[in-house]
Amino acid sequence: MHRRPEDTDYCSAVCCAYALRMAQLMKYHSEDAEVTLFYMDIQNFGKGFNEFYRKCKDNMTFIRSRPYEIEQGQDGSVRVRFAPQSLPEKTHSQVCEQEFDLVVLAVGIRPTPDATKLAEAMLVPIDEQGFFGFKGPSPLPAMQHEGIFVAGACESPKDIQSCMREAEAVSAAVISEAHL
Repeated sequence: MHRRPEDTDYCSAVCCAYALRMAQLMKYHSEDAEVTLFYMDIQNFGKGFNEFYRKCKDNMTFIRSRPYEIEQGQDGSVRVRFAPQSLPEKTHSQVCEQEFDLVVLAVGIRPTPDATKLAEAMLVPIDEQGFFGFKGPSPLPAMQHEGIFVAGACESPKDIQSCMREAEAVSAAVISEAHL
């Protein structure tokens, strides 16, 4: 759950919460499941996140480290090698190894590589990160052509609630435009 500056210059803002929600869902479906989360930092976005994060920390293991090697272990397990940063200072360079039944990778939200082609075909703008639309004070991104609307994570990284609000705003704009 960490953005790599060499890949992006923005935080997706929602990936930490998504990863924690998936881990929480796993615990819900299998109370006995042992869940370990490797992280570099946890971004605190959204209402109620601190309480949600605290509950996750009560039921899961958090290791501050970016795993640097993942390979097949014994009997179908997955072996993860990492250098934990959450251990006392003298052990920072210590390499640890742990086996898991399953590893789930959580990555930041990035635009699809084909976004530029689609934007060019539709004659709509993309921003410096490759997401659709001009950003501004409007609740919807501005387009170059009337009748084209953008909503959701193709405009920028965002949570489900924000996507739903944008979808409602786009629906209202389409209905309004249809009645003109």
